[in-house]
Formats: sequence, structure tokens, C-alpha cells
Amino acid sequence: QAVASSEREEHRYRIMTSDGQVRWLRSLIGANRDPNGTLTSIDGVIQDVTDLVSTEEQLRHSMKMEVAGRLAGGIAHDLNNTLTIIQLNCFLLDTELRALAASRNVLNHVVAIENASEKSAMLTRQLLTFSRKQIVRPVELNINTTLQAFSPLLKQLLGDTIDLEIQLAERIADIRLDPGQLEQIVMNLVLNARDAITDKGEIQVQTQTVFIERMTDLAKWALPPRKGEYISIRVSDNGSGIGAESLHTIFEPFFSTKGPDKGTGLGLAVVHGIVRQNNGGLLVESVENSGTTFQVLIPVARHTDSQALGAERRIGDKLRGQPALLESEHGESILLVDDELAVGRYTENVLRRLGYSVTTTNSPQAALQLVKDGGCDFQLLVTDYSMPYLSGTELAKKIREYLPTIPVILMSGFLNEEAFQNLPVELNPIYIQKPFSIQNLSAAVRKSLIDNEAVPRAAG
Repeated sequence: QAVASSEREEHRYRIMTSDGQVRWLRSLIGANRDPNGTLTSIDGVIQDVTDLVSTEEQLRHSMKMEVAGRLAGGIAHDLNNTLTIIQLNCFLLDTELRALAASRNVLNHVVAIENASEKSAMLTRQLLTFSRKQIVRPVELNINTTLQAFSPLLKQLLGDTIDLEIQLAERIADIRLDPGQLEQIVMNLVLNARDAITDKGEIQVQTQTVFIERMTDLAKWALPPRKGEYISIRVSDNGSGIGAESLHTIFEPFFSTKGPDKGTGLGLAVVHGIVRQNNGGLLVESVENSGTTFQVLIPVARHTDSQALGAERRIGDKLRGQPALLESEHGESILLVDDELAVGRYTENVLRRLGYSVTTTNSPQAALQLVKDGGCDFQLLVTDYSMPYLSGTELAKKIREYLPTIPVILMSGFLNEEAFQNLPVELNPIYIQKPFSIQNLSAAVRKSLIDNEAVPRAAG
């Protein structure tokens, strides 16, 4: 082709080295001719472009994940609004049935609906984690301590036919990670290993300290780590393994080699998203019919001024455990704003059942006009974060011009970490994520009102 063409020919192809490695080569070959057009020589260059091919593949994968992440975030937002309506109505239905002295069998149907909606809420949290729109609260923690506390649950999930062996390295450093994210990494990898074992088998979870000086074999890494010190979590199984043709696609959302009754295809995508979000490394090695090993690297915690000065915000729905259902003490007046009519209507019904006086609108402009008119002395603003024309924070700022000390609760089906960190400090809002429990809603409302009692009001 080079001889026949007047231009240099470029080709990419794979070779296998003597030690069994697959390398990508790029050749550039051209023919040289004299002024009469007679061929005088052929020259060319062959270059090893394995790392370049790997980088290009990672870029394509990153772009696909970004598009899928945007889709997942949008789906989760709509689902969370729908699940909020379901959970609020479960509370209202339960209240009505108990007032009518309904039988336990009837009440159990309500419980079943609540449990199903909570299971769906867990799926949306996975979608938000994958799309990196789930708010995370990183803290310094020790992986060994977390795994020791987590191991009884893991053993329970695996049952009697699969042995779980946990090997913890001594004296490892702390990492900085959201505890829930660490649990998701371990849970998803262990459950993935369990599903790869058809009968009896063994799963190993190991921790160790790893120092990365320079990267080699980039093609092996789903997420190559940077130079530095890491804590490693290795999850290995002796199950069916993963075929070579699937190794580069297992982290894509909704990709699964399992049957239709096993998993959602999101577990490994969630792990990929968490590790990437925390600047870690992710490696998978597998031999078909011999087992698989996943290795996750999380950077060792470094104390920085920005971390030390990071302002803690209050998150009503991040409280561990389920707070008690708190009713109004003085019939306080609440301004409720949500552009989703159904969410606003049923949230109002719940707040009224708790003894509050509630004025609801689906328009931030209408809410602002109500405050301007001065006909109502609102004591709390409960608003959706994402609304057309005026966001929840913009609305709160404008309302504060007329009611300087009114406390604020922000609700949202999704709010990414960057947006959360950039919430105006002067608003000091409580944030609750949809779908929220009635207990957490009531606790957030009570906390806002109690905290505000200590704030001196302007005279006049």
C-alpha cells in the first residue's frame, strides 16, 4: 500500500510479546521516489502506543459514563419526587386506618408499600451515587475498623455455603471517605463475588498499604492511580470469573453478565463512580472459571487547612437512626414551596397532621409575593431546591429581605456535592433529600424552629 500510494500509510495493530503481553503498535510507512517517479527507498517508524490506546479507551469510557450519569441523575430526580408522594401517602393512609381501628392485616399492606418504596429509594441513591449527584460527607476513618463492624452483615448476606475470610493489615493509616460510600464499595464487590459462585466457594477481603511510585501496565487498570500512598481493599473469589471480552465493559451502567433475577447492573458502576470521585485506583483481574480479584485504592488522608476549616452543614436526612415523630407545639406558620403540585399538596397534609399551619404554593414568585404583601407572619420556609425562574436558595435570599431571621429547609431529589458546598452560609439551611421519612421531616422542622428561637428578632 505504501508503494502504491503517494502518501504515507498509518496503521495500528496488536502483537503478542514473548512473555504473553498484548501491545499496540503504530506504524507510519512511506515510499521515497526520485524526480522521475522511480522508487528509491521505503522508510517507516514503528511506535509502541499501548499507553495511548489505553488512555483513549479510558476517555471514551469516561464520556459514556458522563452521558449515562446525566441520564441516571435525571431519572433519580423524577423517581425521588414520585417516591416522596408514595411515602407521604403511606403515612396519611396509616393514620386514617389507625383512627378507624383497622385490622393488623390491613395495616400490613401499608407497611409493604412503605418497604417497597424504601427499596426503590435505595436504587435511586445508587443512581445518584453513580451520577455523582449524591451528597457525600467524607470523614477520616479506618478501613479495618469499618470492615470489622461490617463483617457480621456480610457473612449473613453470603449464607452458609460461602466462606468469608477477612485479612486486615496491621497499623494502616486512615482514609478520608464518606462511611456510606465505603460500605457501598465493600457491599457491591462482595455481592458481585457471591453471584459469581454457583455453589460452595470462598471470598477473601484484604487490606494493605500500597505505595505507587510510577505506573506500569496502564491497560490493566480501570482507573489508574496517581503517585502516592493508598490503602488497598482487595476482594477475591473463586467463582466463574469474567471473560476477557467483558473486562472492559463491566463498569458500564446496567451491564451485567448475570441472570435477570440477579442485580441491577449498577453495582460495579457505583464502585467505579465512588473510586473516581475520591481520586483512587481500580483494578480488576480475572481468569474465566478460576475467579476474579478487584482491587480498590483509596488515598491516605492528608490533613489540610481547607479540610480543617470546612464548615459543617446540617443535613436532616443524614441522621443515623430514625428520630421520633415530632408534632407542633404552638401551631407555627410554615410557607411551603414546591413546583411539583402533588409533592407540595401531600407534604402540606402531613405538616397539618403534625399541627402546623401551612400555606402552600408551587410558584416561587407567588411565595415571594405572599411575603411582600405581609398578610402572613411565616415562621419557617420549606422550599424545593430546584425550581424554574427562582431556585430555592434564591427565593430564600429574597424572602430574608422581608423576614431576616426566618429559618430555611431545602428539599431536593438530587443536589450534587459542589452545589451543596456552595449553599449560602448565611442561610444556614437544613437540607433533606427526597424521598424523606416523615420522622426526618418532622425533626428538621422542629430543629429549625427551636434553633431560630435563640435568634433575636429585629424590633418593629
